[in-house]
Amino acid sequence: MNDRNNTSVTENDLHAWVDNQLSDERRQTVDDWLETHPEDRQKVETWRRQNVILRDLFPEPDADLGLPLSRRRASTTEHHRTIWRNLAAALILFIAGGASALLGQKIIGPTSREASYIDILQKASRDGYGIYASEVRHPVEVYANEKDHLVTWLGKRLGMSMTAPDLETQGFELVGGRLVPFDGKPGALLMYQDGSGARLTVMIARDPDNGSTTFRYDQKGSIGTFYWVDQGIGYALSGEFDRDLLESAARSIYAQLPT
Repeated sequence: MNDRNNTSVTENDLHAWVDNQLSDERRQTVDDWLETHPEDRQKVETWRRQNVILRDLFPEPDADLGLPLSRRRASTTEHHRTIWRNLAAALILFIAGGASALLGQKIIGPTSREASYIDILQKASRDGYGIYASEVRHPVEVYANEKDHLVTWLGKRLGMSMTAPDLETQGFELVGGRLVPFDGKPGALLMYQDGSGARLTVMIARDPDNGSTTFRYDQKGSIGTFYWVDQGIGYALSGEFDRDLLESAARSIYAQLPT
């Protein structure tokens, strides 16, 4: 609605517009208003993106009423665990980044450019793991006994200050790392292994056009990947381990990042 009709749109109208709770006539009024009020347009777009992220954080349980009672209980339990895991991720990001950063970047969610970037990130991490984790003679270019040289070299190629995260608490030691291509630019792939020789990889790639995202998880076959973006740098951890272990390692890496 434009100002010529002396009709004002309230914040309650804007919320109802985002939630699709307006009549067709009132919705058209709000549509007209938003065309001439860019601040309100930005506000409702922010609320709409928040709704999308919150639906991701708190997914609805699967429609499983046709399952036996024991399996329905198991599904409900896993649903509750998922909610608490996602809530914990949101709270950690809130504390680490501050309320304004969370609302401005993490809760609002990625733009289409950022969405494309993080999709590439998780695929590149999974592919890097698939190619190099099983390599026997040349799994890395530079081994952990030259750790200082490794992080200096990779950091210089990526144009950033870089360290190799410590994952000893999760039972992994650094094997080494290598330079890998990432979306037409240099990326770094660090490799770790546990006492049995099982390996996981950490992909690090820089993209200053992107801000921050919440933790995400992807499973393709036996390979799980936790990935996120923090201050224009993407991180992705891949391996054939259970989700809880990968999540623990991902959170350890996040806690070691510079603030």
